[in-house]
Amino acid sequence: MLVIRIVNSCKFLLRPQWLSHVLAPTSSATVCTSSAKLGATYIPDKTLQEMPKDFKENPELRPMYPPKARLLIFPDTWFQAFYQFTGVTGPYLLVGGLSLFIIQKELLGAQHEMIVFLSRLALFVYLGRKFGTYFARWAEYDVQDLEKYRDDRVNQHLNLMKNSVATSGQKIKCYSTVVPMVYEAKRENVALQLEVEYRKRLVAAHKEVKKRLDYMVDIVGVRREFQRRNLIDWVVNEVKKSITPERERETLQSCLVHLKQIADRSQLLV
Repeated sequence: MLVIRIVNSCKFLLRPQWLSHVLAPTSSATVCTSSAKLGATYIPDKTLQEMPKDFKENPELRPMYPPKARLLIFPDTWFQAFYQFTGVTGPYLLVGGLSLFIIQKELLGAQHEMIVFLSRLALFVYLGRKFGTYFARWAEYDVQDLEKYRDDRVNQHLNLMKNSVATSGQKIKCYSTVVPMVYEAKRENVALQLEVEYRKRLVAAHKEVKKRLDYMVDIVGVRREFQRRNLIDWVVNEVKKSITPERERETLQSCLVHLKQIADRSQLLV
């Protein structure tokens, strides 16, 4: 009899009239059909759904922890979807009503196997409640050591990173004092390089100027040598032209006379 009463109550809850009464909007913002308010703006109870954003520009945030679950495997969002229809009972009304419906229609017969199933289920629940913590503690005995080892490694890496950050800060401070000196040394090196290049160019310019001056001197020397040779040749040619055969004989005779006089003087000296 108790089962029949529960089934009848579930049937009453599932009637369309009761659902329409429960699901009827309680707000006064309903659709107006009066001719006195034609043209009035309809204001919905809830804000309209926003347009979905671009996934590339607005990617979904990855949750840090897994979503809430009930009965270890069912997401909580499945349960929340029933509350606006079934009230406080939520999805449990659907589960209970469906179970009673299956039992009433004898889809699942109430035989001795059902009693065994329920007794075993109760036994498992009792064992889980009573000895579940001890079993979990025994099963997770090594897990605590692993977590401790992991935490130690993480802390070790964190300390190493903190030390490296501190060392990097000290290096940055040292570099802040050394960098001006390095810049000054680089400026001096650049100045020396510029001076060396300047002196090389001076030497190159001196050599080029000396070559050009030597070339001009050679030109002047060659010109003077050419003029001297030309003048000598001209004088010789002119002298040769001025010597006639008679003049040549006279010159030879005078030369012979001079030679005889020189010979006579040499004999007298001896």
